[in-house]
Order: sequence, then structure tokens, then C-alpha cells
Amino acid sequence: MNRVNYLVLGLLVGPSMHTNASDSAPLRVHSQSPISSFLLSVSPMPTQFQPGWQVAVDVHGASIFAMDAEYELDYYQMEYGVEAFYSPSPRWRFGTGLRLLRTDDAHLDQITLTFHDLFGIDQNGRDQVPKHRFYAAVPATGLLVTDFQRRTLAQKYQFSGAYQWRQSPRHRLSSTVTMQYNNAQGQWRKGGSVDGAVQLDYGYQRSGGDQAWLMLALSYTDASAVLSQSVRQWLPHLGLGYRHHYTPRHSVVFQYQLGMGPMTSLGSFKEPVHEFFVGYRYRRTGYQLDLTVLENAKNPDNSADFGLAARFSYRFH
Repeated sequence: MNRVNYLVLGLLVGPSMHTNASDSAPLRVHSQSPISSFLLSVSPMPTQFQPGWQVAVDVHGASIFAMDAEYELDYYQMEYGVEAFYSPSPRWRFGTGLRLLRTDDAHLDQITLTFHDLFGIDQNGRDQVPKHRFYAAVPATGLLVTDFQRRTLAQKYQFSGAYQWRQSPRHRLSSTVTMQYNNAQGQWRKGGSVDGAVQLDYGYQRSGGDQAWLMLALSYTDASAVLSQSVRQWLPHLGLGYRHHYTPRHSVVFQYQLGMGPMTSLGSFKEPVHEFFVGYRYRRTGYQLDLTVLENAKNPDNSADFGLAARFSYRFH
């Protein structure tokens, strides 16, 4: 192979091996468990910071269908977010954001039924009830809410600070502290309004440009109850992910998140929440688009059956 061929190969392959701070970030997706949505829901965070400002908007849409001897939940859950981050140096990163949890009609029932049929996943009774319901019942507490579409269930204001402990060509380590004020009221959430979390994120970069990451986190809530049932104040979390770059601008992401069951009682909500995310990322200089599919695993009655998320971020230069 002559020099010209090597040059052409370098132009084609070399850029796909290059990553920057935003491109190496995990998927910014949150648990869509109906209980976790009323608490501070953590997700893997970046381990590499690029000085300057970054803004992002996102939307999560989930089809909640959870039936247990102790409860029945069937509704759409939409979460809209806007965030801003500022890094004064490669070591520090500060962020603020607002998230709205609403019950807008996402028309995801038929998509969920089709998705489950396509991959051989049990419908768990979803095909035996009318589509597009908004229904929540916990008979033991007398809780019954119907026809609550197009309502804002919670407004969540978040503030975070992160510090990078290690930076090397292959290994990165950072920690993040997050505080959240949650104004959800009524039967959805009772008690205090302040939540917090501390997490440790490790990132590993392969020589070919792919990345892997690990998150360990512990969250705290000042809430006393959700759906009129008591919640655990301290919850551990685990996150794992891997990104494969197949062109300079395109990559595919696989991410798994595990959280301790947030309730002290109430059937399956006492059990761990397992969620898998498969995402596609498109990146150009300055901006980035993530599209993600969510599927609950192992326990169909403590998180969303199916969900979609989209996130657009822009970095100022």
C-alpha cells in the first residue's frame, strides 16, 4: 500500500476513532418507573468535561402498564426537560435544569403491542384492556384516579456539580452531586420536596474509539409516600453502557440501569427495577442528537413496558 492509499485510509478511518467530551458521554436517559419518576432518578454522567457552555432539551415518552394484586396503573407518562451545563475548566462541571412530568396522550399502546409481538415479549394483560386509558388504583389505600390526561404531575428543579478525578487516554473517573426540588403534590407524592444523589462514574476508551462506562450511585428522598405508600429514603443504583462508532458521525449505544425497588411495600414496586436502553447518536461539530428505545426487563409490573426518548444538545464555541 502506497502513501496515497494510507492517506485515504486515514481520512476515512481516523475520524471515527476520534471522540470529544460530548461524544463520549453516556445516554442521558432516566428510569421510567412510575414510582422513580416522582423521585430523583439518576443516570450515568460524563467523565470528560469540555470547558464552556452546553444546553440540551429532551423528551421521554413511556407507556405505563403495571398490574399487581395490590395496584393497577395504565397511563401515558411524558417527561420534558431542559438543561444547561457550564465547565469553567476540564476538571469542573456545573448544571441546572427543569423537568416536567405530564400525562399527555402519546398514543404508544399500539406501538407497544406491536413491539412486544415482534420480539416475542408477553403482553402482560395489556391486550385485554382498552387502549389509551388513564387509570391508577391502589385499593388498599382507597386511591383511584381516572381520566387524568394532559396534567402536570410534577415539576422538578435540578442543580448539580461534578469533579473529574482522573483523566488519561484510556481511563476517566468523575463524581457528581445532584440536588432536586420536586413540587409533586396530592396522592402522587407526600412529605418533603427535596431529593439528592451522589454518584461515581468511570469511563474506559478503547483504542478503536469505542467507549464503555460504569456508574455507581446512591440517592436520597425526603418524600414519605408515593401513591399513598411509603418509599425507601435511600436507594442504590447501578449503570453500565457501551458505545460503538461505526462512522465518524454515527454510533450505537447499549445501556443498562438497575435501581433498588423504591417502595417498602406495594407488590412488585418493592423489587429491583431493570431497564435496558438502545440508542442511536448522530453528532456534528457543536450539536448532537440521541434517539433511544427503552424496554423494561425481568419484572413487567414495576416500570414502563415500552418507552422512547429523544435528546438534542448544543455546545457553544
